[in-house]
Amino acid sequence: MKATNIFPLTFVAAKLLLLPSASTAFVSPLAKQMFATTKHMKSMDSAPLAVSLSSDVSIESDTSAAISAAQKQKELEQFPRTKLAHLPTPLEYCPRLSEALNGVNIYIKRDDCTGLATGGNKARKLEWLMAEAVEQGAEYVMTQGATQSNHCRQTAAAAAKLGLKCHILLEERVKGDADYNENGNVMLDDLFGASREKRGPNLDMAAELEAV
Repeated sequence: MKATNIFPLTFVAAKLLLLPSASTAFVSPLAKQMFATTKHMKSMDSAPLAVSLSSDVSIESDTSAAISAAQKQKELEQFPRTKLAHLPTPLEYCPRLSEALNGVNIYIKRDDCTGLATGGNKARKLEWLMAEAVEQGAEYVMTQGATQSNHCRQTAAAAAKLGLKCHILLEERVKGDADYNENGNVMLDDLFGASREKRGPNLDMAAELEAV
């Protein structure tokens, strides 16, 4: 693809990998900071005090961990962010499931309510990624995923909302099933104006994206 100001992005092995050009790969400061914060938050799952990190994040932690987590949240605030999702999403209590599990209180985080292209949790990371793309003056965003990727669907929607062009590489893991390969999220990718290419299974999709 020959174009200027292309901002490829992808999500690989729980890290945000940003490829600013077709010849250079790097993990941006944003990606490093968000990955470090995610690791830190996961390490505090069993601590005793509920602490709100932002309008949309609540974790269990002790006091010292809460301070450190708040510092991480403050560090994230230095990065540009664009509003794409309806946040905070609600926590919905599940009384019958709680009863079936002997009284354990079960709540579901309703990330189907984020509002971006039928919802989904990928809207959160896209608020930072798309803001960085706009700040860099990108005209295109590029990404990759499996055929029915929610990330690709929401990236296409975010690009349309921000007036950017979007190109998607889809890894076709299910052969010969037209309903799977052309409907659902793929149809939505098309409706949002994204261009797309297919790749076979078991390829290095990050490398395939870089080669476009």
